[in-house]
Amino acid sequence: MEEDRVYLALSPQVTAFLADNNITVSELLARANVKASVDLGEDPAVVGSGRKDPATIILASAAAIAAATPLLRELLRNISGKTPVIRERQLVQVKDAQNKPALNANGHPILEWREIERSNVGSDKISVKGFGIEISFEAS
Repeated sequence: MEEDRVYLALSPQVTAFLADNNITVSELLARANVKASVDLGEDPAVVGSGRKDPATIILASAAAIAAATPLLRELLRNISGKTPVIRERQLVQVKDAQNKPALNANGHPILEWREIERSNVGSDKISVKGFGIEISFEAS
């Protein structure tokens, strides 16, 4: 089975909630019955920038990741009492003023995450195309 890499970004509020309740991302996936592993790696959007913040990477089949998204949303809603917001993030190359690929000082392409907010309806589907997802709580 081929595994996809999905970069997971948790808002500070979600991170704090999980830490306060001694819940890891791996445990959250297990509670949602998602067969996946969690690894730490470098965020491709910051490679070569000097930043060393580790990125959380979910390794699973595309089908498992697509199924996990609404399950994680519902699980977080049930245990926190707050509405989670899921954003799909796509890694794209930055363009300069002349619409040419922007390069860093080392001549490597500059990448950034662009986000698309998804519906918070329980029946929506998230397609996985090597993207990342960000999870935060809805502003009250």
